[in-house]
Amino acid sequence: MSVIKEMVHRRVPQIFGLYLGGSWAAIQYVDWLVNRYGLSSYLTDIAQVTLVSLIPTVLLLAYFHGAPNRQKWGRLEKIGIPVNALITAGLLFFLFSGKSLDAASQTVTIEDEYGKQMKRSIPTENARRRLALFAFDNQSKNNELDWLQHGISFALFYDLSQNMFLDLWSSEWLQDRVEAAGFSNGVNIPFALKQKIARDMHLDFVITGNYQSDGENLQLDSEIYQTKLGKKIAGASFRGDNYVDLIDSVAIFIKNNVDLPEQSRINAVDLPLSEILTSNADAFENYAKGRFANNFRKDYATAQQLFEKAVADDPTFASALWDLSGVYLNNGQEVQGKTVLEKAMKHHYKLPERNQFYLKSFYYFVNQEIDKQFALLKMWTELYPQDVNAHLNYGSALNQRNNFDGAIKQWQIAADLDPEKQYILHNIGFIQFKKGDFESALASYRRYAEAYPNEYRSFYKLGDMYEDLGDFAAAKSNFEKALLLEPGGVAAKIALARVSLNTGNPVIAGEMYADALASCTSLIDSTNVLDGIMRFYQYKGQVRKALDIHKKRLALLKRSTNPLSFNIEYQILGIEPFVEAQDFDGATKILANTKNELPESLKKLVAFGELRVFLRQKDIPRAEAALVDVIAGIDLYKREELRHFVQYARGIIAEAKGKPDSALAAFQSRIEMEPWREIHVSTNLDIVRCYRKLGKFVDANQLVKKLLKIAPHSPGLQMEMGHLAAARGDNSLAITHFERALEIWADAEPDFRDAILAREMLGKLRPTS
Repeated sequence: MSVIKEMVHRRVPQIFGLYLGGSWAAIQYVDWLVNRYGLSSYLTDIAQVTLVSLIPTVLLLAYFHGAPNRQKWGRLEKIGIPVNALITAGLLFFLFSGKSLDAASQTVTIEDEYGKQMKRSIPTENARRRLALFAFDNQSKNNELDWLQHGISFALFYDLSQNMFLDLWSSEWLQDRVEAAGFSNGVNIPFALKQKIARDMHLDFVITGNYQSDGENLQLDSEIYQTKLGKKIAGASFRGDNYVDLIDSVAIFIKNNVDLPEQSRINAVDLPLSEILTSNADAFENYAKGRFANNFRKDYATAQQLFEKAVADDPTFASALWDLSGVYLNNGQEVQGKTVLEKAMKHHYKLPERNQFYLKSFYYFVNQEIDKQFALLKMWTELYPQDVNAHLNYGSALNQRNNFDGAIKQWQIAADLDPEKQYILHNIGFIQFKKGDFESALASYRRYAEAYPNEYRSFYKLGDMYEDLGDFAAAKSNFEKALLLEPGGVAAKIALARVSLNTGNPVIAGEMYADALASCTSLIDSTNVLDGIMRFYQYKGQVRKALDIHKKRLALLKRSTNPLSFNIEYQILGIEPFVEAQDFDGATKILANTKNELPESLKKLVAFGELRVFLRQKDIPRAEAALVDVIAGIDLYKREELRHFVQYARGIIAEAKGKPDSALAAFQSRIEMEPWREIHVSTNLDIVRCYRKLGKFVDANQLVKKLLKIAPHSPGLQMEMGHLAAARGDNSLAITHFERALEIWADAEPDFRDAILAREMLGKLRPTS
């Protein structure tokens, strides 16, 4: 009997054919189950691998037991079938070990900002796709179409945001990394750099493309690349005269080619871009140009004009209304800002859901409904657990409420989602530092330095931490490592200058600051160096010179910061250099001008600056009045992280009223609120001073010994040690400390208050001839 006849007699072809047909049907059924019920897409792969790998068993069974009449089991099938089963099991383990077999979606119960509970189906992690949407290149040789480079990327981001299975990074969100690589406008980027950025951020796909125009029609070419290997997955061209419709076509092309589960299309909202953005071509163009002016060039006046044109062309353009309201509010135009924001909220239905979270959060903040904003941020993280910004924003809100553990948890999730956002891990270390858990903070910084040994910021942060703890040798070592990794790095040079100052080498520190200033290549570097130089002059008792440097820094900051942030962060909260120089007229003028520029609802924030001025002037009635406004602001905006300043003010006020015991309690409460302040020199000097006034010399000396390890060359500490020795009757020791303070202040300005006081004390303590 021939081989073929033998096979047919044993029914091998028949059985094998039935097996293949049955396997195909089984795979189709499993695939239908996966797509119908949102199960893990790996189940289809498991079914395929299992059925293919069991083919040897099927052939053995068919050959030895397929013929008519019953056959006995032989040695070959008794051994072969179990071996095949073991190989199949091993193959499944090797291919799918560690793979998530969770469903593509899961049902969660969430609570909205009104306290209403609801059930929602959200994608699981393994079902999500993470996309980098880089700027499209203009190949039309028509510069008037440059606005489309980032306009296309943003519009795609907007369109694709409707799909919960996609996590997206637009060209605007990628700009920090792109700019750091030398592409300031974020366009015409080599693919290798795009791939590196996407790989570093653990994104699945790179979306890129270009466009050209013949004067009438635009041709849009888009490509999708798999990040890991840089393999091109798909490419397509679209041509037409309607830019919005073309971009919508690109969005559909992307969704069809990034391996989304079928579940992502079931009951999915997928409105055309013209419905959720705008159908007006002029409005779209003006809006895209406005975003570029606002986000890339920091040209807020031009951005305002362009946004105004966009909403004039399309009054229902929700995203343009929202951005215009932000520009108005940043410029202090509160009435216009709130009016436009109400219009944006009226048309919020046009925004994709995740964009509505941004808008609503902004709306609740502007209208001072902070509890609703907080509830909304929590809901955002539950609906979009893979959204980095959701966790960052919620973590920040928790930090503002002094919920340090909650903030750490949210930021750790964000760091895991986007490991390239290194500052998140540094923020975690800083929160641990704020908690007073210095060992955990050091451990966090060390772990990051070990994971990223070629990243200079790793060692910079470690050095910063060691410096705060008073370990200047370790601080210097880490700063030097940072400088080796980033030759010419301004941040490390500033830090090394600071260490030299803190270890009693002001001459070397001055030279280092000068070198750092000469190394500056960016505005932000210049402002950071000027801040260091200002503190250098304050240390030497040259407070008016320090103020001059501060004014130069303010001029630079005004160029790179939106007006609202500039007024709050640098004019109000940054008023201290004027106070130190006792330029109270200058401080009062700045605060008055700032108050005029702020929106009505934020004018009371000026009290934070006024309080510092009144405390230094010892104007207690006005300080107490300002303190009431400060407390009201903290309560209103739930900014518990600022509550420690209230205790500081209460301490100074109590001390001025001759109540050192009450002052001591307030200063100690400040440390309880922010445990890291137990190593903060200025905070502890307030406590030492109260101990001295209460006659608690033992407590004062113990605290002084601790401070000497942290700041051995602090002139303020030497002054307080002099007062303490004098109060104990040890005039000789007191003289020594006052002289040490005056050595540091050898070049102090003639009317520098603390140096005058030190000389007066020496005059009283030195024996008269």
